[in-house]
Amino acid sequence: MGLVESQDMLGFLDGSIHVPSRILPSAGDTADRNPPQAINPRFSEWRKSDKLLRGWITGTLSEETLGLVVGLDTSAEVWTALQDTYAGSTQEHEFALEQKLRRHHRDRFSTMQEYIRVFKEVCDEFAAIGKPLPDKEKVFTLLTGLGKDYEAFVTTMLKPP
Repeated sequence: MGLVESQDMLGFLDGSIHVPSRILPSAGDTADRNPPQAINPRFSEWRKSDKLLRGWITGTLSEETLGLVVGLDTSAEVWTALQDTYAGSTQEHEFALEQKLRRHHRDRFSTMQEYIRVFKEVCDEFAAIGKPLPDKEKVFTLLTGLGKDYEAFVTTMLKPP
């Protein structure tokens, strides 16, 4: 959010920067039934900035989350879809994430990369609902989910100094 605010683009997300008219009002002869229409340069600038912001947002999304925003045209639409999905700080959502984290074990994934990617997504979802996990809990959960093949490593890592 810091980057968005630093570039004075928060208004694209909260609606305070309104979409300018796409076409300039015609200044042609009123007798002309089809006066030439010109694109509003303010609309072109707005669209350019909005597409940049939309790109920033979608560039940070996981493949699964990206599916939520496919086909949405503006940064505000993307932001609203993400808020509706992840920002609901309900106890039910938090409980579901806790369950997902407890069931997160290495043996459920074909690669270590996939195991870590999914773990990060769950941690990101906690942060999105305003309940970020402490680093110590992340490390503990990630290591204990590795299973018996990594037990010696985990035991060594979790021993107090």
